[in-house]
Amino acid sequence: MRASRPRFTSVSLLLGTVAFSLALAPMIALRYGYDVLSRSVSGAGFLILLALAGCLWACGRRAVPTRVRRSAAAGLLLGVLWVIEIGINNVLAPPLPGRDILDDVFWAVIALGILLVAGVAAYGAGRLRAGVEAGAWAAWPAGPSPASQRCR
Repeated sequence: MRASRPRFTSVSLLLGTVAFSLALAPMIALRYGYDVLSRSVSGAGFLILLALAGCLWACGRRAVPTRVRRSAAAGLLLGVLWVIEIGINNVLAPPLPGRDILDDVFWAVIALGILLVAGVAAYGAGRLRAGVEAGAWAAWPAGPSPASQRCR
């Protein structure tokens, strides 16, 4: 008798979120697109999401399932930190010098978390590729890179 798989895994949650975003992107473009540039940017975002979904699907099929599940779960937890950081900035709205320091602390914790996930996977498997793979699966759901936060 086969062991039953859990209904919702971290990977299925991640792929479901990307699929939901793919469904929302055209609706948002139609509702909020007011000129050619905004619709072009929305189309580019849709294509990026589509590429991400394909990459997640392809990489997930070739990767070690346990490593993918653990790394994606860690990334989702790190993504919660990103949501908390956004909430603090939008609800509490700390003054600018403190806000920048707070952002940097959150992003340092997130980056160290991703590095820790990658390091543990590489050490456990004895292969650098395992660490890179685990780091990527942890980074995707954790949110945009800290470097992209400087553009706001």
